[in-house]
Amino acid sequence: MAGTHQTTVRQRVGDVYDRWLLLRWLSKLVPIGVMLGLWEFASGRLVPAAILPPFSATAEQIVVLGSSPEFHGHATDTLFRGFAGILIATVLAVPMGLAMARNDRVRRTLEPIVSLTYPVPKSPLIPLVIFWLGIGNASRITLAVIGSFLPILLSAYNGADAVERELLWSARSMGVSRLEEVYEVVFPAAVPTVMTGIRIGLIFSFVIIVSSEMILAQTGLGVLVTDFGQFGQYSKVFAVIFWIAILVAGIDRIYLLVSSRLLAWSDRGVSGI
Repeated sequence: MAGTHQTTVRQRVGDVYDRWLLLRWLSKLVPIGVMLGLWEFASGRLVPAAILPPFSATAEQIVVLGSSPEFHGHATDTLFRGFAGILIATVLAVPMGLAMARNDRVRRTLEPIVSLTYPVPKSPLIPLVIFWLGIGNASRITLAVIGSFLPILLSAYNGADAVERELLWSARSMGVSRLEEVYEVVFPAAVPTVMTGIRIGLIFSFVIIVSSEMILAQTGLGVLVTDFGQFGQYSKVFAVIFWIAILVAGIDRIYLLVSSRLLAWSDRGVSGI
């Protein structure tokens, strides 16, 4: 009897917890629902429907685009460029950030360049890079690298610079060399901060890619935004923007999920909303 009672209590607790999770998930949808409702109300009343189509019309185009092979091809090109850019930026920026944190000479050499270039807007570089490298993937991937490089570099530097001195002293007392110290002590301790920087760089990468695709590009989601906008098909423009938001937000959520698994050993995770 006691065992049956305990099982019943566990089931009830589990049911309550499941309902709480469902309500918490649904509560996140309320602000989105309010925003879409305001959108529907404003169209044709506060803003001309020709400029701001109602969400009901946009929703129809969202479904049509989602089932279009042409849209899938454009989305694939954009995703390829974004992932290629973030991969190259990570490979270049992480070692450089670690080197800046562990070597004063490297830091003194690179710090003025980083300080000078970090506040510079990256969007004015789009026409120049396209002019130099052409309208293909090379220019878009280069822009993705430019957009995501500095956030990753600074996160690697800050993460490595914040490593507790006690860990370094302990490693040195055991005869660990300077090079071994970097990849056996400094880098593992800096990984949570580095992964936060990669997350920020990932968003920047797609922002600058879509922006660049709106200028002299043949494929990509930015091309669809420009083409539909030129013909006044604003419901399709908003549909493309919707899919861009869904794709990038989905990538971000997947990244957070994977990061939480990879950082299960650490008491720190990837920061952000």
